[in-house]
Amino acid sequence: MKQFVTKFGKLPIICALSALVLASLACGSIQVQQLPQQGGLPDIQEVEPIESVNLGDETLISITNDSGADICYLFIADAAASDWGEDILGAKDIIADGATVEYSIPANITYDLRADNCSEETVEELDDVYLPATENANWVIDGADGRNEDQAAAATAGTAELIVVNGTDDTICYLYIAEKTSPDWGADVLGEEGVTSGGQVTFEIDADVEYEALAQNCDQGTLSEVDSLVLGDGEAGEWTVGE
Repeated sequence: MKQFVTKFGKLPIICALSALVLASLACGSIQVQQLPQQGGLPDIQEVEPIESVNLGDETLISITNDSGADICYLFIADAAASDWGEDILGAKDIIADGATVEYSIPANITYDLRADNCSEETVEELDDVYLPATENANWVIDGADGRNEDQAAAATAGTAELIVVNGTDDTICYLYIAEKTSPDWGADVLGEEGVTSGGQVTFEIDADVEYEALAQNCDQGTLSEVDSLVLGDGEAGEWTVGE
């Protein structure tokens, strides 16, 4: 019980209230006034709920390697991006044959997916895969699913040999061999090695695939260009630059 503190000590609050009531009775009757009517409670307005939007939605993608080879490079890129970006496995990690890994990635996005073996050859590629936040995704890499007809045919096609002979008096410093359907030449296949006049170099290419080829000197001047080059399975073909 709360108490008053007086110079006489602590008195219970009920005693103090009793004293006040007696003093009031001694002076006359107590007048009780009724408070004015304030009216009822205001009407409660119904408010429509605000839709909740979670900008941080993520989805889980489970990737199983059933390709028969280790996966050393893995790319998951926005389909609208102009390139594949970085390998998400990094320099040390691989997905061994038969293994499964899981990644949590932003949801409600359309992705392109690509898995390469340790020789940097594409094992499987999926285009325009929409991953919603409402369900998880499973990708089984078996080396066939998700590729277009050209990719599937290339995977089962044989190989051929292309022999490039330098028939010019100049050195071939840059050599490009690209599929006809490719939008660009890609990387120089010679690297740091050039082909001097009269020299030759041999490349293994996919059979029954149409290629284009370009040879340049060390000033990147064009020495020769081939618009269409197709070799059958097991066939060896020769391209003499300068003829």
